[in-house]
Amino acid sequence: MDKEVYSTKEFADYAKKYLVLVKVDFPMKKAQSTAVKRGNEQLKEKYNIEGFPTLIVVDTQGKEVGREVGYGGDGPKAVIAQLAKFRSK
Repeated sequence: MDKEVYSTKEFADYAKKYLVLVKVDFPMKKAQSTAVKRGNEQLKEKYNIEGFPTLIVVDTQGKEVGREVGYGGDGPKAVIAQLAKFRSK
């Protein structure tokens, strides 16, 4: 998703206007500090993450308003459309 969605200008423009992004990464081959791993695990538990990638949209109080698990490979337009649906709730 980084390569196909998050790093595109289209997504960056949308995110700049509507989102505050937080990326929580669980890499298999990249080392992370113990503190980063611990923080990521806490967020994984708090938001009950069961699959990757998982996109979660929360409101200003941290309440979940939308969730999408997996990535169908449809590019930034599809991801932005789903995020827009979550924002309209």
